[in-house]
Amino acid sequence: MITVQMIFDFLQQKAPLSAAEPWDNPGLLAGDGSKPVRRVVTALDVTPDVIRQAAADGAELIVAHHPVIFAPLHTLPADHPVYLLAQHSLAALCWHTNLDVAAGGVADTLAAAFGLTGITAADGYTRIGTLPRAMTPLELAGTVNRTLHTRVRGCCGTGPVRTLAVFGGALDENSLPHLLQADAIVFGECKHHVRLLLARSGKTAWEAGHFATEHAVSSVLAGWLREAFPQLHVTVAEERAPFFTPDDPA
Repeated sequence: MITVQMIFDFLQQKAPLSAAEPWDNPGLLAGDGSKPVRRVVTALDVTPDVIRQAAADGAELIVAHHPVIFAPLHTLPADHPVYLLAQHSLAALCWHTNLDVAAGGVADTLAAAFGLTGITAADGYTRIGTLPRAMTPLELAGTVNRTLHTRVRGCCGTGPVRTLAVFGGALDENSLPHLLQADAIVFGECKHHVRLLLARSGKTAWEAGHFATEHAVSSVLAGWLREAFPQLHVTVAEERAPFFTPDDPA
């Protein structure tokens, strides 16, 4: 019999909670560690839609990247994900910044998506490597769009792009010195003042969206669980980015 706690212990080996940022809230955020598990759904976010998919699939557990509880809960309305988890007797394991930096986690998955070679970890969240071929800044933008199924925005540097720095999710200025070692940068999102710094740097920088740069890790989690627990039925949730860019705005 597989339990929630056994899956927790396995994920601890892959991406220890001790590697998470002090402000983070990963771990078992809903449910009972002793609960038997036969079916699992993996996801980027524990949303009401993901919970409905898990309930329809007969799952006992959701394993997600982003914590379903992050800030203190002052109310718990009926449409809140935590309420819905309890309603459907679903446990939730959330592996966040510790999964960002783990071997094979978010950062490594994003680097692999672009076929980078000679990869170095400039910091825990940043990977720098060499592209399969040199590209112009606009060619790189098209490659990012096709690879991550997104629509980038950003700024073009001068000269060809051969080395690429990638950063999944929300970029802060503390990582910029590492990222600026490369010819170009692909990241999820950032605040306005960081955009100004990137624009001043003269580097090519493409903002691809938080969802687009991290979503693939839900498939990674599913692969880990299938390999470690062959008897489990593991499904990757169908998710869409919460925001989209209209093709033809009114």
